[in-house]
Amino acid sequence: SGTFRWKRTKKLPSLPLPNLSTNFHELKYTQWMSYLQSRAKLSYDSRNGLSLNEYESQLLQSVRADLCLIDCLSTPISIAYMIQKIGLNASFSSIDGAKYKTVTIICIGCAEKTEERILRETTCWNELVELFLNRFESVKVWIVGPEMSKTEENFTNGMHINSKFGIFKGSAINFFRAYPQYLDKKNG
Repeated sequence: SGTFRWKRTKKLPSLPLPNLSTNFHELKYTQWMSYLQSRAKLSYDSRNGLSLNEYESQLLQSVRADLCLIDCLSTPISIAYMIQKIGLNASFSSIDGAKYKTVTIICIGCAEKTEERILRETTCWNELVELFLNRFESVKVWIVGPEMSKTEENFTNGMHINSKFGIFKGSAINFFRAYPQYLDKKNG
């Protein structure tokens, strides 16, 4: 049943919305503390009456008081960390600054009680989407697993008009049979 231990009645938290001019490529995905500190800078607004240090401290205190946010961010931030670690995000730059059309991310082995619930009830998956929006016109994220509630092709959580989420109930084999366009045709 995994490590997601939060009751169905618990309201799941999200991070504050980022400012419009943020650059998620500057985030530090190496440790939770450094991620949250760098992420606080992206959502800081001086109009809230706090200094940046006070705001950052307040965010970290709220996370320490309720570790559920770490669980909610775990999958999307782990994927972002892997992308950053292998240098994939740097390879997405085009020479003339134009954006690529679409990036599709497929997460296999997901479940309704964790990844799907987080997608439906929070904006935590958008932390991953934000990483790509500077370089792609649109982002599609699929969460796939036999423990999903149903198949839903174009779920939006209202955060970005340039992002869509897909939920697929079934195995990875069934997913790629249903959506063969995501397979590399050369490797058939």
